[in-house]
Amino acid sequence: MTHLEKNNAIKINVYIIRGALRDLSAVDFSCVNLTFINLASKKLKTISDSYTTPDDLHYSLYNVVKDHTKKMPDEPKCLHVLLPIDFQKPVNQGDYLRCIDVLKLLFPSDLQYETIAEFNLQEDNVIEWKSSSSYHFYTTGESFISNYLTYPINKQVAKVNAFFSTLY
Repeated sequence: MTHLEKNNAIKINVYIIRGALRDLSAVDFSCVNLTFINLASKKLKTISDSYTTPDDLHYSLYNVVKDHTKKMPDEPKCLHVLLPIDFQKPVNQGDYLRCIDVLKLLFPSDLQYETIAEFNLQEDNVIEWKSSSSYHFYTTGESFISNYLTYPINKQVAKVNAFFSTLY
C-alpha cells in the first residue's frame, strides 16, 4: 500500500525562492528528493502539465507560482522554486529549510523563500492547490540585488554538491 492510498493525499510544498543571481538548478539536493527550478526555464510548466487540477486550470501548480511571482520585482532568471523531485515521496519540512541554509552558509547572501504554496497530490495524478503563505523579502544591501547569491560558475557547484551529500 502506497502513502497515497493510506492517507488519501500527499502534501507537496513548493517554495518560491528569491535572492540568487546564479541558476540554482545546478545544485544537487536529490539525496533529500528536492530540486531547484529556475523560473526562466520551461521545466516547471512541463511538470505542472503532467498533472490535472480538480476544478480550474487557474489553480495548477504553474499558475499558482506565476500568480505569486508576478508581483515580485525580480527577473525570472533570479527566481526559483524548490520542490520535490518525486511527488510520490513526501519531503520533511526541515529538508526544504536545510537546502536554503546550506547555500546561505556556503555563499552568504539574501537567499530566502518568499512564498510557500501547499498542494495535495491525489489519486489519478490530480494536484490540488490548498493554500499559500507569503513572507516579506528582506535585503541586507543598498539595493535588492546587492547581496544576491552568486558563485564562480562550475567550480563551486561540484563542491556544494559534495558537501551536501556528506550531510546525508
